[in-house]
Amino acid sequence: MHAEPPAPARPARSAADSRKAARRRRRKRGWSRLYTGIAASVLAGIMRAVGATLRVRHHGGDPETLLAHHRVAACWHRSFLVGACVFRDRGFAVPVSRSRDGDFAVDVMTRLGWARPPRGSSNRAARTVLRELVRAVKEGQPVILLSDGPLGPARRSKPGIVGLARMTGEAIVPVALSARPSFRLGSWDRTIVALPFARVAMFYGEPIRVPPASAGDGDITEKVRQELDCALNELADAADRALGLEPD
Repeated sequence: MHAEPPAPARPARSAADSRKAARRRRRKRGWSRLYTGIAASVLAGIMRAVGATLRVRHHGGDPETLLAHHRVAACWHRSFLVGACVFRDRGFAVPVSRSRDGDFAVDVMTRLGWARPPRGSSNRAARTVLRELVRAVKEGQPVILLSDGPLGPARRSKPGIVGLARMTGEAIVPVALSARPSFRLGSWDRTIVALPFARVAMFYGEPIRVPPASAGDGDITEKVRQELDCALNELADAADRALGLEPD
């Protein structure tokens, strides 16, 4: 048997070839950012147009009161798209995950008049985003947290919002939204998509105070988390029933 000749060595890439490849990558990223920006502008424009037609009825509060007296609010992830329309141009911030989808969400939200958000999630950069949220709230920035996001399970709050309230001394205001006519996405959170001229019911709960840290810190956190879950579920069901919908 004859041994196969060795494969020819791949010629080393020249400095000029490397520069050309780098330029191609930059052009590709540039075009990608351009397309993403155009898509974000189109979607934000559609959401603004739909938002202008929504007939919103507030129960137990209103956005101006929330801005004036409280800086931490919580709602379920299912309400995100409706809330993005209703709370547009009010300067709220909402944490967004560090991902390509998150980048697109930031582009859309800022075009809707939301503040540029802290970036992170319950799974990545959690400590960093919590520090950024604490600093933002202490500087007077109102924030709305998607209490069961970004990956669920649905209608179960993450403990981070309790930590934020404790570290800032702020109470948590539960908020729930529903819309009719609308349809629900087949996602884990059953995201509500309001149709033009839909009626929107917004329910605000009593602010939930978080006791200072103590020896039983873990027990207190879990107790407050469960209290927040109960409040959000009751408000979400009330919002659905106010529009003649069966609660999820």
